Amino acid sequence: MPVFRSMDDQPPACSVLTIGNFDGVHLGHQQLLQQARLIRDRQANGGDLMVMTFAPLPLEYLRPEAPPGRVGADAMRIQWLLNAGVDTVWMLPFDQQLATMSATAFVQDLLVDRLQVQHVVVGADFHYGHRRQGDVGSLRSAGAEYGFTVHVLDAIVDKHERISSSRVRQALRHGEVERVARLLGRPYNISGEVVAGQRLGRELGYPTINIDVSGWDCLLQGIYAVNVQLCDNKRELTVQSGTDRHSTETGLLGGIASIGHRPVIREHLPERARPGHWLEVHLFDFDQDCYGRLANVLFRHKIRNEMAFASMDTMLSQMHKDCADARSLLGV
Repeated sequence: MPVFRSMDDQPPACSVLTIGNFDGVHLGHQQLLQQARLIRDRQANGGDLMVMTFAPLPLEYLRPEAPPGRVGADAMRIQWLLNAGVDTVWMLPFDQQLATMSATAFVQDLLVDRLQVQHVVVGADFHYGHRRQGDVGSLRSAGAEYGFTVHVLDAIVDKHERISSSRVRQALRHGEVERVARLLGRPYNISGEVVAGQRLGRELGYPTINIDVSGWDCLLQGIYAVNVQLCDNKRELTVQSGTDRHSTETGLLGGIASIGHRPVIREHLPERARPGHWLEVHLFDFDQDCYGRLANVLFRHKIRNEMAFASMDTMLSQMHKDCADARSLLGV
């Protein structure tokens, strides 16, 4: 899937375009993308489907003092879009140029001159341009003028509430990964390269694989029962929406994950070795060198919040209990 990341890039003309943040690619996003795929296949004669999205997210740029947090890093968002059947992603940098672009220029310069769109698929609350000047009505008027069709989808609801990225973020802050899975239509996952850690877990009898999640505003913290898919490249990340099998029959390993700032380890390591936001996973009945491989971590159940302990022995006792709880929850 071609990915473009600059305003100076020239993506290929696209038959069908959908626009949005797509943070998390939740069920509402998936419905929008499903409609876009149908239009691509039935009305656009199988032309390309492009997603135009933004990095940073607009609110991260406009309100740097109070960023909303992220459901996923940019690389994860691209992977979720790939799984949803998108042909091309144009991840535009949301900066001063884009933030001050008028609604008229947004349509003329990007949609018409650059992409030559035939169909645009958006949600009912879609806005665009400086200070959100443009809306669905003005987009339809522009479509009539320039010759593209606008398709608008209403939001979908879960228990009488609109499914949105903000709801997913709220659930992540509270560690409600089962609720997050319902909103996403799949288990919440974090994927990344396995990197070297401090090896304290191995010294304690609990070796871990480590993923650095400090490069984005990750909202999840705590201790979780997880499944893990180990891959050699991104093309192997094949866990799809709706899977709920917790066994190695699907290539998934059982484990327990700690995600956050590791307050216990911070107390026992010298200042120079103290980490930022990290994801550590102990895999059950598994002890292989995984450095450099990709790990796809699926969060199943929360076990507890992060804790500080009076001694390493107390921490080790809690780790024994946590692993027993995780094995019971996963059935492994």
